[in-house]
Parts: sequence; structure tokens; C-alpha cells
Amino acid sequence: MSETLETILIIFLVTALCVGIGFLQGFLSKRESRWPGLIMPIVTFLVACVIAFGFVALRAVPNAAEVPTDIDGTVLFQQDSGEIEPSWHFFAASGGVFLVINISTAILLAIYFACRNGLKKQHEIEKMRVQDLD
Repeated sequence: MSETLETILIIFLVTALCVGIGFLQGFLSKRESRWPGLIMPIVTFLVACVIAFGFVALRAVPNAAEVPTDIDGTVLFQQDSGEIEPSWHFFAASGGVFLVINISTAILLAIYFACRNGLKKQHEIEKMRVQDLD
């Protein structure tokens, strides 16, 4: 298989997966109870929190490979304590990572509210029909 064909296949599969997730979100959002439609946005938000926390944790922990050791494992020289001063650049980057990862959460919530709004309008129309019949 050529590299271009593999790339096209991967793009097609990712697109199909995203469309399938969108249809599943629409299906869950149209349920009578509101909770099934909130499952996927909550999961994606929690995944974003874990990834953002991991981003912060990886930045806060010094890399053990940076400490130079001898063959027998003795430390050749000690570097600084490894404490990292937080800077606004780091917080902006971690916030940016959090926001970018939450794009899927925003899309899923938009689908949820659009479906719930349509469901609400259907219920109102049904109530009006019942009142007209009385």
C-alpha cells in the first residue's frame, strides 16, 4: 500500500469515527432522560482534565535522566534541586492545552443542547395539540 493511500484511509476512518460519535451523541441526547446525552461530554471533559493535569505533572517533576551517573550508579555531580519556578508561559500553555482538548466537549454539548431544544419544542407542540383537542 502506498503512503498516500494509507493517509487517505486513516483520514476516512477518523472522519467516520467522528461522524459516528456525533450521531451517537444525537441519539443519546434525544432520550427522554437528560443524563444519557451528558455522558460523552462529561467523559471528554474528564479526559481533558487528566491530560491537562498530566501536562502540569510532567512539567513539575524533574527528569531522572538529567542526573549524570557513573557506571556503578553513583552521582557524578548534583544538579539543582529540580524545583521549577512557575511562569505565566507555562500556565498559558497548560490552559491552551486544556482548551484545545475541550473542543470535542464543546461540540458534544452543542449537539446535546440542539437536540434537547428540538425535543422541548416537540413537547410544547404536543401540549398545544392536546389543548386544541379539548
